[in-house]
Amino acid sequence: MRKPFLRAGAVVALFACAALSIAQSTPVSDKFIISAKAGGVNAVYGDVTVEREDGRTGRLLKGDEVQIGERVTTGKDGKAEVLMNPGSYVRLGPSSSFSFLSTDLDSVQLKMYSGSAIIEVLGTEGFNIELTTDTARFTILQTGVYRIDAADKGSTVAIWKGKLQAGSDKRMIAGGGKQAVANGSTYSIVKFDRDIQDELALWSRGRAKDLSRMSASLRPDNLRNSLVSSFSGNRWNFYDSFGLWVFNPSYSSYCFLPFGYGWQSPYGYGFGRSIWFYDLPHWMYRQPAPPTWTGNGSGNVNGTVIVKGARPALVEPNPYKYQTRGNVDTSLRGNANDSGGSRSISDTSTISIPRAEPVMVIPEPSTSPSRGGKKP
Repeated sequence: MRKPFLRAGAVVALFACAALSIAQSTPVSDKFIISAKAGGVNAVYGDVTVEREDGRTGRLLKGDEVQIGERVTTGKDGKAEVLMNPGSYVRLGPSSSFSFLSTDLDSVQLKMYSGSAIIEVLGTEGFNIELTTDTARFTILQTGVYRIDAADKGSTVAIWKGKLQAGSDKRMIAGGGKQAVANGSTYSIVKFDRDIQDELALWSRGRAKDLSRMSASLRPDNLRNSLVSSFSGNRWNFYDSFGLWVFNPSYSSYCFLPFGYGWQSPYGYGFGRSIWFYDLPHWMYRQPAPPTWTGNGSGNVNGTVIVKGARPALVEPNPYKYQTRGNVDTSLRGNANDSGGSRSISDTSTISIPRAEPVMVIPEPSTSPSRGGKKP
């Protein structure tokens, strides 16, 4: 009489062992989320709300995703950090409001309704980033740090690092230490003191420093499997960005994983190891070029016609030729070093990250997207 019960117990034990085996076989790296999308909410402080396109309003929470047309508004004590194209952020100050008009990685557009925001931009050549208000438009032209202030009487964009165009006149260009002022349809460019910084500016710089630590803390033993599985699921590629957003569970925030060596944020903080450090399968670096791409002009890669400006797949027979596992944490250095000894050169100007020409060869990693200079 006891045999049926023994058989039933054996079946239950078998299922329990199978479940345990499945749980144990699930890689820990699944907790890392890899993305190249814009719109993710990376930090929220104080009172922040979002108005959906259907008119509903609710609290904005960390981990939410801001869709096109949704309006984010902060209270008197509110601040929010929202992801743009990988490596770039919009940091909204207190008593401010903005929305995305586009979150396309090749053409990010945001509109400021009121208040202030700091835009940290990594890479603009081949990417378009436009800042608009009800009456003004500004086009960011270079890697840098920009602050937009919108009010009923007019709007301004102050440039700590970088370069932008005010309005549609290509001669109306402002660089670091200048601010573009819009008064109705009239634009002017004047100087401002970059040493005078308020709470929003200090918070933005502190976030950049913290995020560099997060990037440098990423480890290949956990992250590699997530990179491979997300790539296989067509969630990212080497063509449409300069790097990836990686959710770092230790900090519960997204940070930037660059495709190149020795790269710095516009604030001068290094990102640590690049994607070459993760010993990815060789077939990933030989990803075929897409048949079509958005941009200007056209090119040919291995017989496949693509639009010129599309970022090519990175092909390097030896990913560790320039970088070894002995690379050190460079996240807090003003000039980031890679293990090959290359150093980002200090310069008073800010240089944008150009998109690579459509030739499937990785260039020598001797330059960084953002070079040193006066820290904003």
